[in-house]
Amino acid sequence: DVGGSNRFEKFMIGATAQYIGASKIESNYFVNEQGLLERTTNAETQELPSSIVVNAQLKFYTNYFSIGASIHNLFNREYYLSSAVSAIQRQRAEGRMIYFNFSYYINK
Repeated sequence: DVGGSNRFEKFMIGATAQYIGASKIESNYFVNEQGLLERTTNAETQELPSSIVVNAQLKFYTNYFSIGASIHNLFNREYYLSSAVSAIQRQRAEGRMIYFNFSYYINK
């Protein structure tokens, strides 16, 4: 094979931990025991708890291309982010997301 092979020459594996700190909101809504939003008559100061989200990556390389996958929120944690543009003052964060990538090296 002239110029190299298509064998996987190396690979990369990685993980990141993302810390989302606790925040306070003023809202007429709260999350009940069933995880549903309920409206109250008066706005209350509430604390959105902190969370740690783990992400993972795996990538394989050849002389001509690379291929890989990334997983955001590996353990599918449920948590809320504060949001000023929402009437309920919180936004449910994304669940697990999987991304696939492929790169071809044009200048090889």
